[in-house]
Amino acid sequence: MKATPLLTMAAQQMLAAGMDLHEGTRELRKAMIAAALQEHHGNACQTARALRLHRNTLSRQMEELGMWQTARECRADWANQRLLRYGGSSSGKRKPQLGQQRQRSSAAAETTGDRSRVA
Repeated sequence: MKATPLLTMAAQQMLAAGMDLHEGTRELRKAMIAAALQEHHGNACQTARALRLHRNTLSRQMEELGMWQTARECRADWANQRLLRYGGSSSGKRKPQLGQQRQRSSAAAETTGDRSRVA
């Protein structure tokens, strides 16, 4: 595998910052895991699959790197985005409640003459 210019530049910056090989690889692992967690909305199983790691290995590395808070934040961000996108009155359409759904189906059955659906 050949080094890409981006990795070469990152390595030069890490060396210039005084990092040794151990610190540099630790920060690189941390950055890659954080990016994958963000992409997969904090889902550890999907993140592990994307990084080609076993889920337990990813969990152990996240614990070693102190990254459990990062996973929680990714899940919370995703949940907030979903609420903003689909929830509340801003979406315009609300999922009918169970009672409303039954009333609608029985009203539809009455208008079509289908008495088998009316309770």
